[in-house]
Parts: sequence; structure tokens; C-alpha cells
Amino acid sequence: MNTTLSREIEYLPQSRRRLLVAVALAGYPVAVAALAGLKHTSVNRWLILAVFLLLLMPTLVTLAVGYRYARGRIDGRCARLDGRRVRLDERDLALRQQAYALSHRVLTVILIAATAITEIYLTSGNTLQLDANTFWPAAMWVIVYLPALPSLMLAWIEIDQPADA
Repeated sequence: MNTTLSREIEYLPQSRRRLLVAVALAGYPVAVAALAGLKHTSVNRWLILAVFLLLLMPTLVTLAVGYRYARGRIDGRCARLDGRRVRLDERDLALRQQAYALSHRVLTVILIAATAITEIYLTSGNTLQLDANTFWPAAMWVIVYLPALPSLMLAWIEIDQPADA
């Protein structure tokens, strides 16, 4: 990624970063819901795949932006734009701790909501069949979002940086 684009990502205003985080978190469920809705129609399967991938693309882009924004601050391997390695200062360490704590809270809310929805669905006389069609979307959500949540939460909580810092 070039230095100019890195600078633009680094200095995104908090409101824009929060919008990107919301898109990243909502994109995959929206794409899977569209896939599930279109799957039982007479629409060509290649068109369904194209719609799914089109809806998924903003999520992938915003996840990449979130990872780029964190730039090693989540895993402790911070590197500056000039390529030199620097240690995280106290502010970055505190933000990292806050990002991890918030990502655990978000994950807890998502898991409680999924459990509650499943419980309501099952107690209303419905059955839930666990097969590849129901397992893989959930597994892919876990594979994509668990590693990304701390980076996304860092982008969510960090205040705006001055342009000349």
C-alpha cells in the first residue's frame, strides 16, 4: 500500500471510520441474507453468486481498511510509515486494551442475540436442521470477524488525530 493512501487511511475522521466499521460488520450478514433469499428463486445461480460477491465486496474493502488503520497496534508490532519499527507508547497500549475489551463486548452481544433468536425460533414449534447450508455461513462469520473485531473496534474508539501529528 503506498504512503499517500496509508496517510489518508490513518487520518480518516472518526465519523467516517465508524461508518466503515458499521459497513464491515453489517456487510456479510446482508450478503448471506440476500443469498438465502435468492437461493429459492428462479434467478440464475451465477447471477445470485454475482449479487452475493457484489454485496460482500464493501465488507472486504472495509476490513482491509480496518486492518491498515490498526497498522500493527493490535498485535504489538507497530511500524511507522517510513518502515522503522517503533514500540507502542502508553496511549497505544491503552487503546489496544480498550479495543480488545470492546470487541469482547460486541462478540458477547452478538452471541447472546444469536442464541436468543435461535431459542425463540425453536420454542415457536420450528426445527433447525444443521447441515452445510446452515453451518458454513456461521463458520465463515467466525473466521472473518473474530480476528477483525479488535482492529475494527480500535478504528471505532480512537479519537481524531490532528493532521500534522
